[in-house]
Amino acid sequence: MPLTFTQITAAGDPLSLNRHLLQFPTLPGGLDGQELTLRHTTVSLPPMTVGQLKATLWGWNLSFSGLRTFQNTFSVSFVETSKAPVIRTLVTWQDKAAGFKTHYSEKKNIYAINAKCYAYDTTGKKALSVGLLNVWPLSVTVAEFGEESGPVTVQAEFSVDALDFTEYELSERDFELGSNVSEGAKVSSLGTTNLSSRLSIYGLL
Repeated sequence: MPLTFTQITAAGDPLSLNRHLLQFPTLPGGLDGQELTLRHTTVSLPPMTVGQLKATLWGWNLSFSGLRTFQNTFSVSFVETSKAPVIRTLVTWQDKAAGFKTHYSEKKNIYAINAKCYAYDTTGKKALSVGLLNVWPLSVTVAEFGEESGPVTVQAEFSVDALDFTEYELSERDFELGSNVSEGAKVSSLGTTNLSSRLSIYGLL
């Protein structure tokens, strides 16, 4: 039976692309994260992927869930303003991860920070909150300068260890392989069992 107009309208308003906020805290060395928060325009979060375990049994191709895989990078676009605060902030921050003169690095707990990405509904209420764990700038690309007028944009690619959707309340212990301290870890441990055990779980043996 097809859906009715009432059912469709009851689904609610669409979540808009342009009602979001990427919030940077105080950055390493006391840099003001607000300089980046105010000037970011687009955010591309990494995909959430579950590995696929394939097995061929008696002529049938079967597919099971494997371990989660993670891209570990996300990209952000910024609009630069006078005095170039975006470029200066990102480059100075990046210097903490790999020094321009020495190639030395600070400890990760110094150069990596936790950021937050929020999506808002049409009323201004938070519809989605995503934590970005252990963020630091991998690459900083400035738009090509030319003869035409227009704002300077900056593209930055950041390293990130995990996405933390608030309902899961992830912690460092959740990323210890083989542990069963969270629901997420239980899924990971299932992906490490041998094939016979997995087939037994699904009633195929």
